[in-house]
Amino acid sequence: MTIQPGSLSKTGIQHMLRPEDQPEEHPEERPQIYMLGGFQIACGSKYIRPEHIHLRRARDLIKLLALSPDHRLHQEQVMEYLWPEENPRQTRHSLNQILYILRPLLFSLNSTFTIDLTEKHLILAAQPQIWTDVEAFEKAVCCLHIQIEPAEYRAALQMYSGDLLPDDLYSDLYDRRRERLRQMWLFLLLQLAAFYSREQDHTQAVAFLQQLVEADPANEETQVMLVMAYENSGHRCLALKQYRIMVEILQQEYGAAPSPESQRLYAHLVDPDTQLSILAINK
Repeated sequence: MTIQPGSLSKTGIQHMLRPEDQPEEHPEERPQIYMLGGFQIACGSKYIRPEHIHLRRARDLIKLLALSPDHRLHQEQVMEYLWPEENPRQTRHSLNQILYILRPLLFSLNSTFTIDLTEKHLILAAQPQIWTDVEAFEKAVCCLHIQIEPAEYRAALQMYSGDLLPDDLYSDLYDRRRERLRQMWLFLLLQLAAFYSREQDHTQAVAFLQQLVEADPANEETQVMLVMAYENSGHRCLALKQYRIMVEILQQEYGAAPSPESQRLYAHLVDPDTQLSILAINK
């Protein structure tokens, strides 16, 4: 997977999300569901971790509801997600068994925290309203100004504590949402790297570009941006080293050499008198 500078615009992100007000503060008694970098449910000093929910499908039910709009799903969707090969009678029994297990656990955190079963829907509900780190991150990104304010972008970036549900990488239930959130994170890194490059703050630009390259090492464009940032910050040896790392990665991943533009950059690094066209960094 690669991300190209400018390929994920702020407008594009807003179309992906439902616009909301500014992220709101959440009091301790509010149930909080964490899914970025790992799964945990907390309420004040009390918490539920994955090992406290022994059935995988029980954990999946909470995760699916927490990731759904208004924390609700149609019963048929739940059946399709969790028991695609069972008949309706079996799935109803399995669902009742999971609810029997989950409801006391949720109640132990907050007496209003439960999974409601209506005629058509399953609803994860509580008072005060449930908070999730995924929704908070998405709201923070959606509320960013198009004109970059570094503090706001940094604050949103800090909310991304890791990829969505990393312990569920082999389940296809969360792949699309995980990738979308990851693209948002990469977008923030790219915007901050570009901002600090324009401001000639090469130390900050290098820091964000290093994260981008670590996240997607086979992306030649971000590799080149990091090479240029090293060069602009006066670290030509690091720039040459990074270029050689890029060459090796491109060969391993694609069996290809760097682009002609990248090769001209290398020639300039080796011999600064070599003519070099200025490479743009995500305008």
